[in-house]
Amino acid sequence: LLQTDQIQPHKQLLKIYEYANHVLTIFSTVKGQGGDCDELLKQIKIKTLFLLLSINESNLIPIINENSSSIIIDKTITNNFKYQRQQSKWSKAKHVIKLLRHIFQACIRFKKFMLRKKQESQQKYNFENLLHQSIEDFLYEDFYKISLSINNEEKPMKLDELEKCLCRQHERALTRLITYRFIKTFLQTVLNLENNNQSLKIFSIYLPYLREMNFEWSYFDNISACNNQLKDEISNTYYSIIKLILSACLKSKDLLEKVFYLLNLSYESIDLYHLYNYQLIEILFISFVSLNQISEHNNISLNIKLISFNWFRLFVFKLCENTEKYTFNQILDKQEKYIFNTLILNELKYFKQIQETLTINSEEQKNDSLKNISISWFLQINETNNNNNTSIISNIYELELYKNQYLVLLLQCSYYYKHILSICANIDYLKELLDIYHHSQSHLTRLLTIRFLR
Repeated sequence: LLQTDQIQPHKQLLKIYEYANHVLTIFSTVKGQGGDCDELLKQIKIKTLFLLLSINESNLIPIINENSSSIIIDKTITNNFKYQRQQSKWSKAKHVIKLLRHIFQACIRFKKFMLRKKQESQQKYNFENLLHQSIEDFLYEDFYKISLSINNEEKPMKLDELEKCLCRQHERALTRLITYRFIKTFLQTVLNLENNNQSLKIFSIYLPYLREMNFEWSYFDNISACNNQLKDEISNTYYSIIKLILSACLKSKDLLEKVFYLLNLSYESIDLYHLYNYQLIEILFISFVSLNQISEHNNISLNIKLISFNWFRLFVFKLCENTEKYTFNQILDKQEKYIFNTLILNELKYFKQIQETLTINSEEQKNDSLKNISISWFLQINETNNNNNTSIISNIYELELYKNQYLVLLLQCSYYYKHILSICANIDYLKELLDIYHHSQSHLTRLLTIRFLR
């Protein structure tokens, strides 16, 4: 930390050094107010040991980033009036330059102050920072009055209550894990029944009870304080159940809505890992979303097709959000490249193959509109085709509507998550987008294409 060369120290060393200064400030404050530093140290050791033993986390607790710098305000004391000799023009110019320099420095300090306030307000909505702040409040609680509070009999009682709560969550997590494993075994047994209709009936009755109706439900409800190992096992078992159910749904389309119902979650990084490991994205996209594979699933209803496409959009947005949040994550980066450079790009290539076989509908071509453009093809098919057969794209206009849905998805992702542009910045994407722009019959499609290229 005291090196004089241009090589910067490691970031973790800087964090440890800053946090050590923060702890030194706390002890200095306690000592300056007549508190007992030894008792404060004893309290910190007891509570730290309690957290490590009760929570049983396998990962290290990250160090809290605290910027304790304050704004330096240049206060000058005005003196009494004094007789001064007349100043030259050069002296007045120097004085003006000095004033401008001070004003400029004050503006810089004010700008840094506003940026720091903005960062602090953003950190209030960051769950990691909330965790850091909660741990710090627990460790250094009432340190200004430490000499009075350390001998209070309420302290051990509070620790006992916290330990009971953590133990209950740990037991609840174990119960949930055992239950999910039992469900997986039960469903596997049902699939092995010779009577296929009976097994499908059991699935249709049983599956809705695997999750609650609440939109914000998660399989981590009421067990958020359990350790990471248990969370990973619960998540892994949950998605293994979905993979098992999906294998039955590919044989019978009656259970598809229930599968997407179970997948309707607010995805975190752990969900994305298991979706990738079980290849659920590839299976669902190829089977129910991709137009390229639609000939193999002609009996899929328009409702299922719409649900699967909207789920795919939700997944893409959540994947981009988590990738931007957890930078340099190889699994998320690999998954993101697979989505954009393989699945979506192959769809754009397939549009060019079938475009030559379709006819132009000049009457409907005039109805180009940005209204509900993200699902415009589904709305059009719903109006013109009453039998819910999604396997037929009868003209160029319907193909343009379907194509616009993916172009809008690309535009939305690139607008909200800037790193998507670097993923799509390759020769294959440029070639396909230029081909769409030059051969498209729709002005709206050409507008969306040129907007993404810019």
